[in-house]
Amino acid sequence: VSGLEGWEGLHASQSAALRRAPRSQKWAAETYNDPYMYSFMQGVARRGGDPKQPNTLGHRAVPLFDALLRQPATVLEQDAEVWRGVKGLEEVFPGGLREGDEFVDDGYTSLSFDEAQARHFTGRDPGQLGAAALFRVRVKAGQRGLVLGAASSKIEQEHELTLPRGARFRVVRRLPDTERVFTMVPGHGAAPVKSTH
Repeated sequence: VSGLEGWEGLHASQSAALRRAPRSQKWAAETYNDPYMYSFMQGVARRGGDPKQPNTLGHRAVPLFDALLRQPATVLEQDAEVWRGVKGLEEVFPGGLREGDEFVDDGYTSLSFDEAQARHFTGRDPGQLGAAALFRVRVKAGQRGLVLGAASSKIEQEHELTLPRGARFRVVRRLPDTERVFTMVPGHGAAPVKSTH
């Protein structure tokens, strides 16, 4: 499954299957889609959030979003090829990334079926990535992934596929100064893996 046609088919099948999902889980997806709340939810997912404010919307939304991502409809029946743009590779991965490196994203991983949309998040033009990076991610069949807009019609479509917390990645190929290509490694919730270099 790749590109916007692949997204349309997956969106349709997940939308039908998630119609009966609890309203609270749909609310959590809407909350995650909000640019302001996104950061709070990722903070809770990755670090537990601010202990001085344990009753924030982010704290309430994260377990509900986790439950939505465990719905049977989120198990992918086919491999998916999706994209992610990152503005500052060294800020996210001090020392950069090399082929063979593995890492775990303790938060949710937002990816796009639309390469142009992912490239927009790098803030750079094609061939001019500099410190930014464009990742092509191959998510294997059997892994979980939520087409975010399938959870609620209130969500603005960015052709997004969201992976659960704890997704593990391995760099399988890196093209010089243009893109870094990743593939999913089976298993969720594992401890971070140290660089093999």
